[in-house]
Amino acid sequence: MLPCIFAPRTIALIGASADEGKLAGIVLRNLRRFRGRLYAVTPRGAGLAGLMVCRSPEELPETVDLAVIVRPAPEIPGLVRALKGKARCAVIVSAGFAEVGETSLQEDVAAAGREAGVRLLGPNCLGVFSPARRLDTFFLPTERLRRPKRGAMAVVSQSGAVLITVMEALARRGIGVSAAVNYGNAVDIDAPEIYDHLADDPDTSVVIAYLESVGDGRRFIEAARRLAGRKPLLILKGGKGKRGGSAVFSHTGRLAGRYDVFHSILAQAGIREADDFDTLIDTAHALASCRSATGRRVFILTNAGGPGVLAADACARLGLDLPPLPDAVRHRLREAFPPFYAIGNPTDLTGQVRDDDYRRVLDEVADLYDGFIVIALTGVAGVTLELGAIVEDFHRRSGKPVTLYVEQGGIAARLTRRLERAGLPAFPSPERAVQGLAAILDSGEEQRSGPERGEERGKPVAAAALKHFLARRPGLNRFMEHEVKELLDELGLATPRRFFVPFGGTLPGDRGLTFPLVAKVASTRITGKSDVGGVRTGILSREALLKTLDELGRIGGAEGILLEEEVPPGVEAIVGGIVDPSFGPVVMAGLGGVMTEFLHDVAFSLAPVTHGEALRLLERTRLDTPLGGFRGSPPADRHALAEVIVAVSEMIATELLEEIDLNPVVVYPRGVTILDAKLKRRNPAS
Repeated sequence: MLPCIFAPRTIALIGASADEGKLAGIVLRNLRRFRGRLYAVTPRGAGLAGLMVCRSPEELPETVDLAVIVRPAPEIPGLVRALKGKARCAVIVSAGFAEVGETSLQEDVAAAGREAGVRLLGPNCLGVFSPARRLDTFFLPTERLRRPKRGAMAVVSQSGAVLITVMEALARRGIGVSAAVNYGNAVDIDAPEIYDHLADDPDTSVVIAYLESVGDGRRFIEAARRLAGRKPLLILKGGKGKRGGSAVFSHTGRLAGRYDVFHSILAQAGIREADDFDTLIDTAHALASCRSATGRRVFILTNAGGPGVLAADACARLGLDLPPLPDAVRHRLREAFPPFYAIGNPTDLTGQVRDDDYRRVLDEVADLYDGFIVIALTGVAGVTLELGAIVEDFHRRSGKPVTLYVEQGGIAARLTRRLERAGLPAFPSPERAVQGLAAILDSGEEQRSGPERGEERGKPVAAAALKHFLARRPGLNRFMEHEVKELLDELGLATPRRFFVPFGGTLPGDRGLTFPLVAKVASTRITGKSDVGGVRTGILSREALLKTLDELGRIGGAEGILLEEEVPPGVEAIVGGIVDPSFGPVVMAGLGGVMTEFLHDVAFSLAPVTHGEALRLLERTRLDTPLGGFRGSPPADRHALAEVIVAVSEMIATELLEEIDLNPVVVYPRGVTILDAKLKRRNPAS
């Protein structure tokens, strides 16, 4: 818990100023509303009436819970050291550290905090806003940035600018917050520790977060999973662009962009991610307005056909069900309404609707569905502000979530305000109303299911075999395909029958290989054999083989030829592993073959994984469909593929490898065969 940050009883402003043309002056003005004791620390006390003024941190008469520092960057390490015994936590508002290349200065700040025993938020941050405690360390005046009212939503942002935008959006929609925090450069207190605090905070029921980078990915995901298991958590990730071209050794390296790994690990942990800013705010709006619910059955009630169709389409995309009305209910409604009303799901009350028609339908269907979309075209005469009271009453009596689309025109603005005051979320399009309802229902499912129970891990046989393999080949970082396949053979993972012909060697007469054959150039220097024409298939005779060997021998960098028996076709998968800079060892699986990078259909999991986790990893890819049998083909052996994933995960988890790449892994109704394999030893210094 971080009470000294989120619930301080005493605050000292270091660098206080009465000049509101300075950042320190604005911070002081905002802090004057604080309900606890406030000290001003400055060599000059003019204009600071009503405050206890100290010339330096050492003069503070007590150990304060929170120091807020607004001084030039070079002074910060010394000021933090001066807070030893005088403050428990500090918010460093000042900028000018690692974000502008001053990494050594930032490291000195972190060291000063450790030496002084002071927990640090920042530097380069806005700090904390908590309306319940009238705590506001922001350097923006209230007339320039509207603050949200008190509520139950917490906002956590790595970026101060994004936090400002979120707060403005929440205030505009009337959504309250329990706390809003910007942690900036995070030399000490970071997102995982804030998540841990909010998981236990009784004043917070929903958390939305923005971040751009993750330091310790495993610690981050552990804290996020714990928080999401207790209350809804929604994360928006900035910086989704592809990583540069340093990792070009394998398909796995090229597929493992930093965001791809982040997105996949969040999905593995069951943590919700917003695609963009609008989705973040819309989902926050829905979650703040309606308590979590379970189920997927949705009813759409509209007085405009087109928006109802769009809402139904959105339900289909988001996996929400639209069960038809029972015959008895349909009959009663047809008896009650004109024949031109379209009774069903959706039900279209047309432009001749009256407010009470909405009430009649909602009362009939209240017990049949889990959530409701209400659409109102307000330009028609029969829709009045009374509709807001009708929907509010239904929501209160049923206890079920309702989201609305109020079509622009007529009394739309006034009706929307009426709904928002009642805590009912109205959205600017049918699709966004459905998205809001889906968020509420998804949240209920997540809270009900909770975290998955862990499976017991078996003995890491693959890890031990890898260590022996590397020990027998000291000094080598890359290995030829046939060498890697020897390792796979030791693990009982099937590979084609093969024979390696080194340059200068002779072609064997009969090594037990059966035509047709495949010939591949072998080299530790060629990373893409197909790219250089180094793979030949369908070799049917010794004469064709001799010709192929001659052609492959002319490829630059070739060190030999690998001959293999051709195998029958099957479902092609890719299995690989990398050591991610944030999350450490991760395993990957998805659609494989020559089109794997074009299709880009893979998912990642933290390594190592159990057999069950490997199966769930496959379910997060489109590979799950062909594995189940496709267009008359029998189901493929997903359990055999899962065993390959487990083995790769154990090997990459040793952190002895930089990458491992098996592509394709051909999956049959019984068993698998690994056709190509690469691995790269990790540089001990990396």
